[in-house]
Amino acid sequence: MITPPAGWIVERTEDGVLVCPPEGPSRALLRYAERRRPLRRTVDLVRAAPVPAGFVAGATGAPRRLTTRENEHAALVVRTGTVDGVAVELVNGYVFLDDYYAALEGVVAGDLLDVVEQILLGDAHVLGSDRRRRFVYAPPPGWQGTGDAFDARWYPFDYPRNPGRIIVTPALPATLAAADGIVQQMVGEPGESVPPPERFTSRYGLAGAHYQLDLGTHMFFLSDDRYLYSVRVDHELAAGRALVESIEPVPHFRLPDVDSFRFWAD
Repeated sequence: MITPPAGWIVERTEDGVLVCPPEGPSRALLRYAERRRPLRRTVDLVRAAPVPAGFVAGATGAPRRLTTRENEHAALVVRTGTVDGVAVELVNGYVFLDDYYAALEGVVAGDLLDVVEQILLGDAHVLGSDRRRRFVYAPPPGWQGTGDAFDARWYPFDYPRNPGRIIVTPALPATLAAADGIVQQMVGEPGESVPPPERFTSRYGLAGAHYQLDLGTHMFFLSDDRYLYSVRVDHELAAGRALVESIEPVPHFRLPDVDSFRFWAD
């Protein structure tokens, strides 16, 4: 849910809300909707987003990575252009959640971009931290990806001739101490010894453990004080280690302030 600035006009719709400043929609008009699916890359969402009739495109800015006040992943893209000869800016803001996203899209004329960004940063969903969380990392260059709602699988383009594979699972509310138990389950036989891990610290300061289960199977775990990040690497150890080193910590969740609920009381 978003919290428009005081005095803004709010109209509820079947799938969300329309908001505009007191001067009316000629100054700005934004549409907000929650629980949109499927999750896609920001650039793909922007390409598929509607544009006003008569819009003549100018430049498209690069997606800006943001973190909401609840510390959820977000992005904002600004496109310039004209409508009936009047300069406008199209804004496409997205908050990425578990298996869905929220969208804040619309047209802004004038100097309201900072206001739009603040509305997006204040988007509140109150999902909490005790849940699976997506995290940012760099996929292997030249590999192809697939997956489901949470897991991601990466394969080289010559797969299966090249049996390499990297499986990235969501961060879980746990610590590095849980890694031994996970590896023990993968080993399979009760009482079979778990290979001692290689300990390391990642580029982003996460405590790490690397287990080699057999000649071609590796498990990597990273941990901060709240989340456990796990990656399985089959055969392509160098590519897997590079991906692990690129993992960025999940932002820590913060509850929204009381003002975030003002919209529902208006």
